[in-house]
Amino acid sequence: MLQNSLNIGIYNKSILYIMNTKALLTKTKDIFLLGGS
Repeated sequence: MLQNSLNIGIYNKSILYIMNTKALLTKTKDIFLLGGS
């Protein structure tokens, strides 16, 4: 039971990490495109 909730916690952190990384990449791409034009 404890192991299961631990796995869910890791899973949620992974999703947050992926979403943050995608947002950061999008932001960086926007800055790059704006700076390039």
